[in-house]
This record gives sequence, structure tokens and C-alpha cells, in this order.
Amino acid sequence: MHSVNKTIVATIVAALTLQLGASAQQWGQKKSAPPLTVKALSGPQLMPDVPQYTGQARFISGEKSDRNDGDSIRQTWHIREGRAEAVNWYKTALSGAGWKISAASRGTITGTRSDGTIMVIVNEIPLPDHYKSELMIQYYKSPQK
Repeated sequence: MHSVNKTIVATIVAALTLQLGASAQQWGQKKSAPPLTVKALSGPQLMPDVPQYTGQARFISGEKSDRNDGDSIRQTWHIREGRAEAVNWYKTALSGAGWKISAASRGTITGTRSDGTIMVIVNEIPLPDHYKSELMIQYYKSPQK
């Protein structure tokens, strides 16, 4: 089951990378992608414009990527709440913070704003630390002009 989650996360990260690369191109003009700098996070990092989860959560891992066309942050958490409760919380909280929910399913929410995108994935799986679900947040914010 854990390898399935890694496959899902890898697929989502690849899709987001393709989306970011496509946004760097303008009509009829191709640009080479700027170098990507990825830094592992030693602890949670606040994400601007993203509501902080109010349930019981433990930070597991994360990384931040800095590019000329914006910043990307990915964080993984273990949470005590189940998938449905966490997904409903994020739908309400993101909408209240000005995000347009562009897609939602049982375990995934995608939101957009004029200056960024967010994807929240919640998998309810047995975890060794007795938490109930794994929460992954992928956040992209375009640079301020």
C-alpha cells in the first residue's frame, strides 16, 4: 500500500513539474527552464495564503524549490483525522482564503488563485505512528511583480 502512495505522489509531482514547465512558455516563443534548486525542509514551513491545518498533525518531510518563475513547496504530514474530515476541512478553509476549488475527489483537492496553485492529497492508511492519514500539500506561488 505504501508503494502505491509513493507512485501516486511521484505521478502528481511529475504532472505539476510539466505544468510549471508549460507555464514558462509564451505563445510562439520557447524559453529554457531556469535551473531548479531543491532544498529539504527540516521542519514545517508556512505557506503564504494557505490556511494552516487545525487538526492534530505531525510534520514528516518537505522540500522547497526556488525558480525564477516562482516557488514550490511540498510538505507531508501525518494527521489524526480521517480522509473525509481533512478533505472537507481543506475545501472550506481554502475557499474561505480566496482559493477557487478547480477539482475535488474523495482524497484530492486542487485550488487556484491568480498567483498560485495548490494540491492537497489525503490518504487514509495504517501508519506506524498510529496516526490515521497521510496529508501531502503541493503549493506553487508565482513571483511577485
